[in-house]
Amino acid sequence: MEFNETEIPASDVEILQSIKKDSFLVILFGITGVDTKAIDFHHLDYRNESFIFIDTPGFEDSVNQNSDILQMIADFLATSYEHNRYPDAVIYAFKITETRFMKNARKNSELFEELCGPGGMRLVTLLTTMWDVAGEVHPNTKAAFEAREESFIQGYWRDMIRSGAETCRSWNTKDSLLPILDQAIARRAARKREGQKPHGLQIQEEIIRKKRSLVETRAGSLLAEEFRIKAEFLEKQRQRLSKNLEKDPSNERLVGRLATVQEEIRDNEEGAEKLKGWTWRGIGATVVAAFMLIIAILANSE
Repeated sequence: MEFNETEIPASDVEILQSIKKDSFLVILFGITGVDTKAIDFHHLDYRNESFIFIDTPGFEDSVNQNSDILQMIADFLATSYEHNRYPDAVIYAFKITETRFMKNARKNSELFEELCGPGGMRLVTLLTTMWDVAGEVHPNTKAAFEAREESFIQGYWRDMIRSGAETCRSWNTKDSLLPILDQAIARRAARKREGQKPHGLQIQEEIIRKKRSLVETRAGSLLAEEFRIKAEFLEKQRQRLSKNLEKDPSNERLVGRLATVQEEIRDNEEGAEKLKGWTWRGIGATVVAAFMLIIAILANSE
């Protein structure tokens, strides 16, 4: 079995040499704990097929961070869709050992769900990672990990699973990911047999086919609502601190806290306006050059 993993190199010649005909596109998503801050490309040969992995930044614990990340992902997905390149598989990864950001798991799951849409769920694998670590810990701790996974399946991920998403565990080995690749191969073969055309994710169709701005998409509107809720919360804090300062104007702690809240208000307003003003212009020059070359190679090979 051929299983040769390499990073997509930077030079045009090396990219040309690394891409094969009819490559599969696999989009990797995640939340904090699956570490990447920019879109990265990786190449993998498996079962005589070429797989291109597009590793996107993980969702974070603040609306501003998630807005920036969504804009980056939307740029890439729109570029891909515009050139008739659709994902063959989508992986949403979450460290089963992660506990620090559990409070945001629901929001980030909802954001991912709206990004893909019901029609995109058949491509989705909800992947819990770090099970190799879980196997080395005390049985009670491992049981807690298993309970956490079950809470995702019955809670945050329930609607996605009902719409066709599947779950999978990763033990930090290549073999634990092979079923996802096998499913992608089988889906493409079945689609070709039935004469069906591939479909994009919900956010791709919204931006390119329906000509919506990012804030008008289902995923973007979720973030816009988060900005609104945060604005209301911060304004209440500002008003309360201002009233307290009127009673005690020399209180340095209140002065400092008010200044912090006012800065948070400005940051929130800037983030909301940035989201509203987003229009698809294509991704950054370096990523565009690399991905467009990949697209051109694939197009010429068909």
